[in-house]
Amino acid sequence: MNAHLHKGLVKQGYQQSKVDPCLYYRKNILRAVYIDDCILSAKEEKELKKVIKEIVIEFEITDEGAVDEYLGVQIERKRTVP
Repeated sequence: MNAHLHKGLVKQGYQQSKVDPCLYYRKNILRAVYIDDCILSAKEEKELKKVIKEIVIEFEITDEGAVDEYLGVQIERKRTVP
């Protein structure tokens, strides 16, 4: 695992999963990391935008937008109405 990335995520309040070291979480945010790519997941888009603003303080990133497939896995987003 990239020590710089791990240190930065912990600094931002993320906890590393005990089951999968490539999964980090914080409140309603999940972050899956694979080498130098990651996926963010949250219930609300405003949460994602806030997280992205935090990330650019610590890391150089590019936002590729919504993802349909990652590492050969098809991703389906389901919107729920409260």
